[in-house]
Amino acid sequence: MVIKAERTKFVNDKILIVAIDVGKDSLTCYLQGPQGQEVKPFRVSNKSDGLSMLWERSIAAMRRYECDRVMVGFESTGCYSEPLVNFMKDKPVTLAQVNPMHIKRMKK
Repeated sequence: MVIKAERTKFVNDKILIVAIDVGKDSLTCYLQGPQGQEVKPFRVSNKSDGLSMLWERSIAAMRRYECDRVMVGFESTGCYSEPLVNFMKDKPVTLAQVNPMHIKRMKK
């Protein structure tokens, strides 16, 4: 129980959540602020230009919602998520590989 409470505290404490549905050629991105504010889902390319656009939009949302941190959750899709992971590993974010059902819930 303690672990679940700590995880909930970590996620809710001034953090921007970026949920990503990883595809072969594109990423569908969902951004959510700490009070549940959402940015309309958008698509970007799964290449460096699209990943740069994702990062810029994430930073803009982080400033708008006055967040301190960014958590990026992405579904496990084998090698399709490698460009995203390699791009984000040098950024000040927390990366989390999540069950695809969690991303599906954010879509609804």
